[in-house]
Parts: sequence; C-alpha cells; structure tokens
Amino acid sequence: MGLDPLLSRYMQEAIKVFGKPRIRVIGNDRLYKFWSNTLRIGSSGAHMIDRHYTFGYPLYYIMSEMDPAFPPRPTESALMNELRPLFANAREIFFKYPNRPPSWLHEVINKIIFRLWE
Repeated sequence: MGLDPLLSRYMQEAIKVFGKPRIRVIGNDRLYKFWSNTLRIGSSGAHMIDRHYTFGYPLYYIMSEMDPAFPPRPTESALMNELRPLFANAREIFFKYPNRPPSWLHEVINKIIFRLWE
C-alpha cells in the first residue's frame, strides 16, 4: 500500500512484543488498476496530526456511518453531538446504506471520481 506501519508507535510496540507478522498472500496479489501509493509525507503527517486523537477522533465520530441497528453513542461533547447530524449529507457521499439505493449525491460524486481516474 505504500504505507510504513512502523511510523506508528503502537505498531512499533506491537512488533517488540509479538514480532513482525509473516504475510501469506491468498489469491491475486496484483496491484489495483487505479492504485496510487500514499506519499510518505502524507502518512507521517497523519501520524503527527492524530498523535493524541485530537483531530482524528472528532472527524471519525462526525463522519462514521453506523448500521441503523447500532446507532452511535453520544459523546460528552455537545458540539460534536450537534455537528454529527449536519454531516449526514457528507457521509452519504462516502457510504451507502444496506438495502437502499444510493442517493443521487452519492452517484454524482462517484461518477466524477471514476471519470477522474480514467
């Protein structure tokens, strides 16, 4: 994938304790047609920004999509609880609900993305 898992201090600790896992490929290991590796600066930057979960956790909470049978638990932050419903349309771009057709917004954005990859 072009990511260096050893940038994560958690992965470094896990390898110290458990050792480096052996990867056994089952199936096709060819690269995806439209695959583009993540730049090292992007991976390093993500680890630096999210080192203490001050950026990632709010973003993941607001943008994560749950099965309706398992609604997300409210957080202690009133602001994040108020922001979550406001991001429903943004979540719809990335996620499709099971047993429901994709929204028009989801279809339009996905068509644009696929055209850019062609």
